[in-house]
Parts: sequence; structure tokens; C-alpha cells
Amino acid sequence: MAITYVAAGVVVGSSSTTNIAVPKPSGVAENDILICCVATYAGNQVITTHADWTNIHANVETDPAAADGTGTEVTIARRILTASEPASWSFTLSVSTNVYVAAVMAFRGVLLSSPVRTSGTSTAEDVSTLDSPSLTGVQSTDMVVTFGASRPFSSDATHHVDGPTGSWTSPAEADTGPSASEFSFPAAAAGSYQLNGTTGTFDAITANGLMVTAAAALQEAQSNPNPMGRMWVM
Repeated sequence: MAITYVAAGVVVGSSSTTNIAVPKPSGVAENDILICCVATYAGNQVITTHADWTNIHANVETDPAAADGTGTEVTIARRILTASEPASWSFTLSVSTNVYVAAVMAFRGVLLSSPVRTSGTSTAEDVSTLDSPSLTGVQSTDMVVTFGASRPFSSDATHHVDGPTGSWTSPAEADTGPSASEFSFPAAAAGSYQLNGTTGTFDAITANGLMVTAAAALQEAQSNPNPMGRMWVM
């Protein structure tokens, strides 16, 4: 069963809060898998994933020694959907802020017992572009899902991240700002996918920034080796 993209959703900061409501994309069904990226500022901030979700990479930071919140912090998590799900899930922040974004993508046909074959992250400071991490062992049937998040290195309320071009598809792009003073250093993120993907370049538009990229290769669900339900005798 080939993996297919279903839908995406985004949420952006508007007022200060410690709760980020990650939306359920439209058209999803039981056994679909959601992959989510939550991005905010780094330093004294901690992202806590909703209990129904499983972290792939938690609280990946640029400039982790900075206490003034000038860096970028990202958590990537997954959720296999059941027959009954809420409209959103709350990811919490340790410090209230309006500088956050979340992007989520849904996929169908993923191996439920072990959905992620491999994953990785990359970070860089004072850059305008950053490649997604190179993953080893990716198979031709794997769906590679990648996110790029950034905050500007200097004040820029129009900061934006574009996903990779070429054979990549980028259905989830989210930006904060510029309606409040905190948005002078807004968070921005993009989510992209490609079957049997390698690496893709995320482009932080308008300003150099502090960037984090993450990628995960989703495994294809196995076809039923005994479709007629026959009992095999050894």
C-alpha cells in the first residue's frame, strides 16, 4: 500500500499563550499518521508534547546557551489516529509567548507498528538557507517528511520560510507577525514531503536567521502476505 499525502494544517501565534492548539487536518481517517512541527523561540522555553503524541525529536535548539530567547526551538512529533479524535491537541509552552507556529501533515498507508524508519535534525545560525538532514537507509517506498523553522537574526517582522523546490511538495507554511512587538523576531516554518526523498533546501526569506530542520522517513504499510486468510501448515 503506497503512502499518500492526505491534508495539512497550520496555526500561528496571535496572542501570548502557553497552549498551542495543533489542528486536526480535514479529511483524515483512522490509522492515518500525523507529523507535526511546533516552533518557538529558544533559551528559556520548553515545548511539551500532548500526551497522545510521540516525540520524534524534542526541543531541538539553535544557540541553546542563550537565555534571551534569540534562538529557534523545534519539536517534531507523530500521532496515529484512532476512530475518534478531537479537533485539536494542546502542546504547551513553559513561558507564555505569541512567537510560535505549528505545521502538521497527514499521511495514509504508513506501517503502524513502526512508522518511522529513520530521522534526523540540523541546526545553523546566521544563515538564510539550510538543507534538511541527510537520512541513511531510506527505501524507495518511504515517504520523507521534512520541516524547516527559523527566526530572523535581526529584527524583521516579515520573516518567512519557503519549503524545498523541485520534486518536493510544501503544503504547510506558517508565519507569525507582525501585529505585536514580539513579532519583530517572529517564528516561521514550512513542512514538505517527497517519496524516496533525499535532502531539500529551506529558504528563510528576507533575513538571515537561526534555523532548524528535521526529517523523518515513513515506512510503507506491508501488503497482506496471505490475502485469502488461509492457515499455513509448516
